[in-house]
Amino acid sequence: MRNILLLSAVLTTMLLGCQESKTDAPSVGVQFASVPNAYNSQTLLVPEGTQTDIIYRGAADSVMTDEGVMRLSKKKIDFLAYIPIDGSSEHGKLFMNHELRDSNTILGDGGGMSWLEVQKVDGQWQQIGDAHYIDFDELGGTWHNCGGEVTPHGTILTAEEYPPFSNEELYHNGEHFRDTSDFNGLKRNENMGWMVEVDVATQKPLHKLWHMGRYSHEDTYSTPDGKTVYLTDDFGPCVFFKFEADTPHDYTQGQLYAYQQSEDGATGQWLAMPMEMDSLIHARQVALHMGATMFKSHEWIDAYDGKIYISESGGGFDYTEGIAQGGQLARHLQQAPLAIGNNKTQDWFGRMLVFDPETNKMEVFLEGGETPDGGYFSVPDGMLIREVKGQPYLFVCEDASLGSITGAQIESYEQKKLYLEVYMIPIASDGSADYVGIKRLAVGPEGCEMTGLEFTPDGKTLFLTVQHPSEDNPAPYNRSTIVALTGIF
Repeated sequence: MRNILLLSAVLTTMLLGCQESKTDAPSVGVQFASVPNAYNSQTLLVPEGTQTDIIYRGAADSVMTDEGVMRLSKKKIDFLAYIPIDGSSEHGKLFMNHELRDSNTILGDGGGMSWLEVQKVDGQWQQIGDAHYIDFDELGGTWHNCGGEVTPHGTILTAEEYPPFSNEELYHNGEHFRDTSDFNGLKRNENMGWMVEVDVATQKPLHKLWHMGRYSHEDTYSTPDGKTVYLTDDFGPCVFFKFEADTPHDYTQGQLYAYQQSEDGATGQWLAMPMEMDSLIHARQVALHMGATMFKSHEWIDAYDGKIYISESGGGFDYTEGIAQGGQLARHLQQAPLAIGNNKTQDWFGRMLVFDPETNKMEVFLEGGETPDGGYFSVPDGMLIREVKGQPYLFVCEDASLGSITGAQIESYEQKKLYLEVYMIPIASDGSADYVGIKRLAVGPEGCEMTGLEFTPDGKTLFLTVQHPSEDNPAPYNRSTIVALTGIF
């Protein structure tokens, strides 16, 4: 469970490019060498000593419908949730989002979610029995399911990203969602783009959470008291939202807020959104007219020690239209070298942000760019925070485009091929990013984005999704693949 499980493990000590400590103080944190920054692989590159078990492959392995029909699984597996069976870290259910909008006559058009039972048998993780598909028809379908989380009360929130602007876009010449009839009093396209709550026990969707608003939902962080949910918006420009439940652990009723940063960036305030459905359907646009702060594509979100960390993917952008609507540009996007004049930015690498709920201050935790070993941390997306041997880390997946790495002339740009990474970024004792301690945990096979990022409760296994790799790669990494990494934690 991404927000509430802590990682504790014992590792052997070594820092790449650094000499071994001469002090007698006990070592903390990861002690394996970073994966070399060599970008020419058609397989997953991980640290020496890592065991990699293939769990499931989208559009290659099968899934069962509620009617008992077996069908090839949907592809593009994104968010993962591990639900322990009887509290076990070696036996549980693994839920997965499908970041899709495609038509599918058997499994249903649009996005979706599947689940399977997994178990560690004789030291290896494997699937137990059939995988199962979750039917969202009773909610009018679902769309481009991206991030999510296990809530403090044990349900799953799944995020519908990139809601279609019209039924025509939803239908897309019959290639996407083919039923464009009105649903639940809304145009069908307006039924997409919400947070959706799923019951783990019954594996059934419960409801779309209207009061959390409609926009490009990417990810969520729910506070342990079940009262507050922080929500990210993957759009350009985006708005940072939070939701306050009327009743703890009941997310169907409450108040939505949009964040407005102070002019000097030292604090901020939350703007109460109108809660009429017409406003909620257009939540981002309403927030900008109210003066909300504009960021560039917020991705995944997690918390540690009272602070909230957010991936901001970056990418050059013209904010003129948003400013004309009333939006305010985030302070860090107004500064050199990102700001290039005329409300425009040139932002190759993106960054990690940190937000303090006590002061409402949003600031940069770590700018993307060159790492100590000559690699580049760029365009962060999937993310979680865990402690490894007393040291908290941000585990961060990249999601750059071929154009962005070519434009920035980094890493594999000369090959015109895409290779993305997973980084571990230490949080120093003073709350800053420990730049010297950054580790490269993995380099993906050609063409893939890595995402998912879910630990077992004991912290010994990391589940990771290798999403949309090149189909020219040899199996298994020619399909969206869930892998279990063990042996190094």
